[in-house]
Amino acid sequence: MLSVTLSSIRAFSLGVFLIVLGGGLSIGSLFGFEGREMNYALYFLSSLIILVLPLKNKLNGTTYRSGCVWVLVVFYGYVVARSDLFTTFESTVKTIAYVLVPFVAYRSSQIWTLNEFFEILCVAIYWVVISSLIMLVFFPDLAISEFARGTGLGGIYSQKNSLGRMLSLLIIILLIKSRVKFIPLAILVIVSVVLVYSNSRTSLYLSLSIAFVIYYIRMRGTIFFASVLLLVFTVLLIYLDTVYDFIELDNLNYALTIFSYEIDLTGRLPIWSYLWSLFEPNAVFGIGYNGVWSLSYELGIEHALGWHLTDSHNGYLEVALQLGIIGLFFFAIVLTCFIKALVFYSKIGLEERLFSVSIFLYIFIINFTSSNFLEVFSIIPFLICFIIFSSSRNAEYAA
Repeated sequence: MLSVTLSSIRAFSLGVFLIVLGGGLSIGSLFGFEGREMNYALYFLSSLIILVLPLKNKLNGTTYRSGCVWVLVVFYGYVVARSDLFTTFESTVKTIAYVLVPFVAYRSSQIWTLNEFFEILCVAIYWVVISSLIMLVFFPDLAISEFARGTGLGGIYSQKNSLGRMLSLLIIILLIKSRVKFIPLAILVIVSVVLVYSNSRTSLYLSLSIAFVIYYIRMRGTIFFASVLLLVFTVLLIYLDTVYDFIELDNLNYALTIFSYEIDLTGRLPIWSYLWSLFEPNAVFGIGYNGVWSLSYELGIEHALGWHLTDSHNGYLEVALQLGIIGLFFFAIVLTCFIKALVFYSKIGLEERLFSVSIFLYIFIINFTSSNFLEVFSIIPFLICFIIFSSSRNAEYAA
């Protein structure tokens, strides 16, 4: 009886942890809080429960022997070394919260299988989606804020980003797991409409692309052939642009023009351009973890762009800028281990193959227009760590 109770408490705590990671402000705002203080409180509480509660029956296999595990140790250790850990209370809390991710992921991989984890994740996503939609209707000032407001732990962000990321994950899970064919398609249509109205363009295009890939593979298409098609299309696009010059970068208005159609990237081009100029003199070690937020005024970011920048709006640029080439090198090895883990799962069966391809596309594409690799309240770092730990445990047990 006690074992069942502890299992339920752990599962509930993981659900809360995942909601906090992916839910943005959905918890705090619905209960009258503005800011991230409640998220941090629930984050640390749920982490503590998962880590501290006694565990009698661990899953078979040990994960600490894997080389990829030690890669994670080195990377997160470097993050701590490049953080302003004890400079301010805010930086201390954020650094500790970020470094907790691999510990919670490691413990979770000892408790839940990949399928069990995604069942809990699915419940968490439903909460985030429902609460986000409530926010969009009743708290539009919070849910669709154009820029970040507030400082420190009280800074608030646009809820539509959290809604978009979690809806894309929901599409992945339903398209792979659902046995009733029309339900995922109906939900895909609904999700697309919601994302159009919430102006989450990256999540919209990502969801449709992943849905296409999943159905392509289900119709006995191969990953290799899909990759070849993508490569041919990319090369052809580059060739056509070289010959006909139909893609132009408007430096004055910060927009891309393709066949006379202007894509403004919602203000990202000036951000990337300015942050790249900051990367060049800090290329080796970077400006430090959390530097884009905490050093916004000192580095002239706020003055140059006209607002307090929350992140680089590009995960790869964020890693390079904050951790430098050395940190980027460590992170590239982490991503290599992550891809290795996905390849391991892709060999098990069709569902696992679909999962591997979809998660790969989800994580790698979404970070081109948003920064999730170094963000505390993002589900992506946890997904990367959990999948690495889980595959390492399964590989060792199979051996």
